[in-house]
Amino acid sequence: TGRKEPQQRAQIYADHDLYVSATSQEGMSNAMLEGLACGLPLISTPCEGLSELLVDNGMLVEMPTASALSTAIREVLENQELYQRLSAQARIHACTLSWSAVAEAYINLYREMVVV
Repeated sequence: TGRKEPQQRAQIYADHDLYVSATSQEGMSNAMLEGLACGLPLISTPCEGLSELLVDNGMLVEMPTASALSTAIREVLENQELYQRLSAQARIHACTLSWSAVAEAYINLYREMVVV
């Protein structure tokens, strides 16, 4: 679909059930964070930075093939209990990565360094 304006993105995420990424380079993208914040479980192939995003809120597909991706997609969408758990965890985890949460973590780290 190409680039979408920020005001269009919330509706795009709301219209979908999953965030699927077959990238090998774009770890921890803003789009992935936005999808998680909207409660979309993440299905992705291995890439740098993904370990910080994919924490009991989706599935990692080790082999970046269409077959492996479609298997993961089916597994999540056909198991309502799994889908609901991953969706809830997606939203929870996204909140830990918000600007305010990350700023708070840095402030706490700086405070610890000053005290030591």
